[in-house]
Amino acid sequence: MSGSLDGNPRKLFDFDQWIEARLAGTEFPASWLDGHPLHAASNFCHLLGAARLRLEDIPQSRIAPEDRPVLYEMGFQVARHGEDAIRDTFVELQRKPGSPHDGPKAIFPKLYERLAYDYKDHPDYAPYQNILREHMATTWPLGPGDELLGQPVTERRLHSVRTAAQAIGIDQRRLRKALAAAQIVPEADKGKPDAWEVFDAIAAQPILASLTELITAKDMAVAINATRSQFNLLVEDGVLAPDLDATDVKAVWHPAQGQRFLDSLLIGAQQLRQAQHGWEHISKSAQRLKVRPIEIIEAIRDGRITRVGNRMEWEGYAAIYVYHDDVVSALRPDPSVSRIW
Repeated sequence: MSGSLDGNPRKLFDFDQWIEARLAGTEFPASWLDGHPLHAASNFCHLLGAARLRLEDIPQSRIAPEDRPVLYEMGFQVARHGEDAIRDTFVELQRKPGSPHDGPKAIFPKLYERLAYDYKDHPDYAPYQNILREHMATTWPLGPGDELLGQPVTERRLHSVRTAAQAIGIDQRRLRKALAAAQIVPEADKGKPDAWEVFDAIAAQPILASLTELITAKDMAVAINATRSQFNLLVEDGVLAPDLDATDVKAVWHPAQGQRFLDSLLIGAQQLRQAQHGWEHISKSAQRLKVRPIEIIEAIRDGRITRVGNRMEWEGYAAIYVYHDDVVSALRPDPSVSRIW
C-alpha cells in the first residue's frame, strides 16, 4: 500500500493476460497450458524462456530481475502451442554450438536442472519432465556415465557417429561414410553434425563390428584417454589385456574392450562440471594412498566405493574421479606397509 513495490510501467504481455484470466476465471484464447496447474505452468514458461536465451546468444548472466517478465513471455509463446512446439524448441537449442558431451545443463540452461532435480518429485511438473525425457531418449547418444533427468543411464540404446567412432576406434569420417553407405545415417553434408547424428546402437552392431580394427597399445591408451603410464599399470594388473596373443604384431588391442572397461566404472557416476575439494582422479587417489589403481577399480565394481564422478569437460579414463574419503574408508590401507603404485 505504501507503493514501495511499485515498478515502472511496461508492455502488457500475452502471458500477463493469460495469468489474469486464469486467476479471474475469465476468457482468454485457448492454450495447451490451460489444463495444467497454474504455478507449475508459469514456472515452466520461465524456465523455457531462460533456455531460449541461447537461441538469441544471450548469456544468463546478462538477465536482471526486471527482465523476468520477458522470460515468462518467451516461454509462454512456445508452451501455449503444446508439446510439438516445445520439442521443436528443444531441437533448435541442439542446433546451437555445443554437443551432448557438454551435458544437458549446457544445452538446456536452468530448464534441465530444475526439472531433473528441484522438481523431480513434484507431480505438477511431470508433463514437462516427460516431454524432455522422451526428447532426450530419442535424440541424445546416452550411455553409462550419462544421466537422464537425474537417473543414471545403465545401457546404451543410441550411438552418435562420434560415440560409435570412439567405441570401435576408427576415424569419424570413415565411419560416417560407412554408415551412410549402409543407409543408417545421412551423408555428412545432408545430416546433423557427428555428435548429434544418432542411430540404433543394437541394430548397427553388426556393421560396427565389421569395421572394428585391432589397434596398437599406444592407440589403445589414446582411445581410453589414459597416459601411457596409467595404461601400463592397468595392463600389468590385468584390467586390460591384449585380444591377440602375437609377439610379432603390434596391433593386438580391441578398442571395444577399452569401452567396456570405462562403462564398468561409469555406470551411476555423478556428472561433475569441475572437481571440487575431495574429488581425485583414480590414479591420483591411488598415489596418495600408495596403492595400485586396480584396488580402487575393484572397490568401485563391487560397490565398496559408490561416489564416482564423470568430469564433463574430459572423456575416457581421464574423466573418472572418486571421492578420496570414500576410497580411504573402503580400502583402509595399513600405513605401516609400503606398496608399489
